[in-house]
Amino acid sequence: MFVIDDGGVGQLPQEFVIDEAVPEPATVPHLLHSGVDRWGNEEFLLHDGAALTWREVERRSAGLAKGLLSLGTTKGSRIGILMPNSSDWIVAFLAVTRIGALVSPLSTFQQSHELHRALAFADIQILLCRDRFLAHDYREHLEQIAGLSRHTGHELFLPTHPHLRHIVVWGDSDR
Repeated sequence: MFVIDDGGVGQLPQEFVIDEAVPEPATVPHLLHSGVDRWGNEEFLLHDGAALTWREVERRSAGLAKGLLSLGTTKGSRIGILMPNSSDWIVAFLAVTRIGALVSPLSTFQQSHELHRALAFADIQILLCRDRFLAHDYREHLEQIAGLSRHTGHELFLPTHPHLRHIVVWGDSDR
């Protein structure tokens, strides 16, 4: 049984208590597959009025994971996620963890110089991001990386961000 013990303040409501053992090994992908087996067509996530079932989230994360694998992602790769709280963020997180790659969540409130520093110091190899959020235009922020605007190849090779190889953008973009 899973119980939150926060100094005696409370426990999970009974409908959230599961009297079964956690699947072994208790990794995020195993927990997702266990949830699909148990609650497949029930709601997993409700965001902005749209509901996704366990099965839909599993299918979407599997599709994104395949795309990441095609970009060369392997176990231990460092993947940055620059998105607001959303179903896309959850799917991206699940896709990255099912490969065994490492998730580096990035703040959506970072300014250009902060984003560039975070990308460089975290040695992020692939960045998954929204095109914009609130007053932030991430395409504009990213284009300030030295050499990115002149880059025309499939894989990135940037002197200031030597590990960054791909940027995948969700949203409207002509780039």
